[in-house]
Amino acid sequence: MKKITLVTLFVLMMVGVVPAHAHAAWWNPLSWFKKTPSTSISVPAKSETRKITGSEKQLTVKLGDVLEAYGVKATVAEVAEDSRCPKGVQCIQAGTVRVRIAGKYGLLSKSIVFTLGQPQSYKGHSVVLSSVTPEKVAGKTINPGDYVFTFTHTAPGDQESVNDEQVNTVAQNNRIMYMGASSKMRALAELAKEKNGSYAGVCKDDAITTIFQSVKQNSGNVVCNDSAQSWAASIHIEANNYVCVDITGKTGDTHAGLQPGQTQCVFN
Repeated sequence: MKKITLVTLFVLMMVGVVPAHAHAAWWNPLSWFKKTPSTSISVPAKSETRKITGSEKQLTVKLGDVLEAYGVKATVAEVAEDSRCPKGVQCIQAGTVRVRIAGKYGLLSKSIVFTLGQPQSYKGHSVVLSSVTPEKVAGKTINPGDYVFTFTHTAPGDQESVNDEQVNTVAQNNRIMYMGASSKMRALAELAKEKNGSYAGVCKDDAITTIFQSVKQNSGNVVCNDSAQSWAASIHIEANNYVCVDITGKTGDTHAGLQPGQTQCVFN
């Protein structure tokens, strides 16, 4: 291979990298004999081949695209998963997208799966599925041909900038998830008040603490304060960014978490 491109990296990663999660179904040999229902989305590979000759930092592709660089071919084979939270729907989890790339170089034929926002690496190079469009909308099915995927390549020496981008992607996904969690807390707090006659003890309500546990599993620190007349909860996203919800019914962003005894959010 004459030059490192995104296409050649796809194949190099297929043969040269052990995934961080070795239990993933596409890697674990024990899973190869299990039959599970397929929910993947695919289209036939296109007859035309798109030549890639440079070391692009970003590559935008669609399902069925066939890319070639220096004898290496990579096909955008399928959407293995699209569990993103639809626009306008409140979800506890943001969900994700997984895209399978099928590579071929000589007699070698292998596949690799990219998960939205999670980088794959090879000898200092990093490739991440950085964007998937269109966004999901409740009640509407995305036409397979409408999917657009953006892959971002970072060469050795560029790692600091891609790390920032990955952090921002994860933070944004967490923010979406936490906003949905906060809205559910608000509804549950009102139910708890109806049952108990006040907001006292809302933060220890079983249904709300279940949400807290889910948030903490995604590294979100929760602070919740309540009194007879009021309550508020804040969830840490990153640095000085928080999501806050309180008795006023508003859920929004703040620059600081709640202090002990504070039962009203101070929104940005």
